[in-house]
Amino acid sequence: MSSEPRPSGPKTEHHGRLRQVAPPGRRSFNRRLAWAAIVEGKSPQLIRDRDRLYRWLLAASDLGSAYLALGLALAVGGDSRPRFTMLAALPLVVVVNKLLRLYDRDELLLRKTTLDEVPLIFHVVTLYALLIWLFEDLLVSSDLAQGQVLTLWLLLFVTTVTGRAL
Repeated sequence: MSSEPRPSGPKTEHHGRLRQVAPPGRRSFNRRLAWAAIVEGKSPQLIRDRDRLYRWLLAASDLGSAYLALGLALAVGGDSRPRFTMLAALPLVVVVNKLLRLYDRDELLLRKTTLDEVPLIFHVVTLYALLIWLFEDLLVSSDLAQGQVLTLWLLLFVTTVTGRAL
């Protein structure tokens, strides 16, 4: 028999056998054994429901931002009136955000801050304003002025960042 004391740290099951894992604060002699205790599993239903609600609220915030920015940009100047097809352009901001995985990456982040997403939001807003300007013949009754497009871009950026921060 050995006179050495047996380690008294937590044990984990690995390939049908119990193996010793180093207690916190101590270095393990075999790092593979220390990592054997970390097991990734499915997240609980409560967390998945919370994340789903969070994504829906982000999409609703983005839709509200697009509605507000489009309405104010058309009211700023010119005689442009929205057509019925403008309703189809509103959810386009949600589709673009989904394609750029702006809604799906939140569950992978440790810190969920809007400031980390500002560069990607800038790209989305720029693409959305460009698409509205390119398809203005289908969306509004007359040509959009440059000031209206600039107002749309600026308001959409500010309202999207503000809506996501709340």
